[in-house]
Amino acid sequence: MTLRYHNGEDWQPSGLWKSSHEQKAILVCGGPSMNSIDLSKLRGPNKTIFGLNNTYPKVYPDVWLGVDDPHCYNRHVFYEPFIKILRGGYNERLCEGREIYSLPNLFYASLDNCKYVDLFHRFSKNTGKFVWHWDAFTLAINIILYMGYREIYLVGCDLSTEKSVYHSPDQTIPEELVSYNQSLYDKLYGYLIWINKNLAQLEDLKIYSMSPLSRINNIFNYKSIEELNVEIYKNLPPLGPLYHTKELDSLK
Repeated sequence: MTLRYHNGEDWQPSGLWKSSHEQKAILVCGGPSMNSIDLSKLRGPNKTIFGLNNTYPKVYPDVWLGVDDPHCYNRHVFYEPFIKILRGGYNERLCEGREIYSLPNLFYASLDNCKYVDLFHRFSKNTGKFVWHWDAFTLAINIILYMGYREIYLVGCDLSTEKSVYHSPDQTIPEELVSYNQSLYDKLYGYLIWINKNLAQLEDLKIYSMSPLSRINNIFNYKSIEELNVEIYKNLPPLGPLYHTKELDSLK
């Protein structure tokens, strides 16, 4: 099964909603370029916000995803009402002594260690497991495709430790782990190059950078959140007057 949740008594298989092609997926990563964006403009119609790891609570997403031990994250995220996806097999992990699997809208993803090319087969309705490359980013891409999105915007996707490891100055790691993070970022940079070369095989998938001065702007076109919002609102239906229900009866 691809996803499962605990209903209070037992584990149940579950899917996620399927998006219309008008909906844009905004994947918020934790890079320092997050601080160069007016994050309040991310919300609004025809956009779904996916937040990775410790982008919460700076960003309040529609779907949050993390694949590490629960103690790696802000504890309050597990009590939020939005959808949260953790790594399958971690359902027995405790956080501050509590079994978190019973908390609201918490799902566990079944994963399969596989090659990049397997992504082409892991977003149909018959998907058994998601791709697993030992990081949250590639899993998030698979889940976004599985949900039907075909336009993805990458926010805070710097893939560099040159300026800072994370967007928050309060979040630090030992110096010896900085090189570990950079090796992961270099791997993900190669992954995005691979995706860009294979976009034609991914059902007209379009990917844009929304990360100012990021190295990924060498791979994808950059589009600001302001530019995206102009496009979205231009195609929305006009706002008409609001009626009381009895007024509508008289207009029939």
